Amino acid sequence: TIMPIPTNGRLSIVGLSIGKNQIQLVNAIGQILLNTEVNNVSDYNLDLSSYTAGAYYISIRNEDGNISKHKLIKQ
Repeated sequence: TIMPIPTNGRLSIVGLSIGKNQIQLVNAIGQILLNTEVNNVSDYNLDLSSYTAGAYYISIRNEDGNISKHKLIKQ
C-alpha cells in the first residue's frame, strides 16, 4: 500500500515483502528518478518534497519477481 495519494512530499510504502525489494520512481515522461533496493523491511518512506508537482509512477519488484505498479500525484 502506498499512502497518502495525493502527497505533498512524504510517501509511505507499507506491506513490502520481507526480503529484497527494488523500488523505482518514474516521472510522467518515463525518466527514472529513483532506483533503490531495500532489504528485510516491511515499510519504507520516500521524501518527494524536492520533486515538482505532477504524476509519478512507482514500481516495486520483490525477490520472487512479482511487480506491483502504482500511480501517484505529487501536489
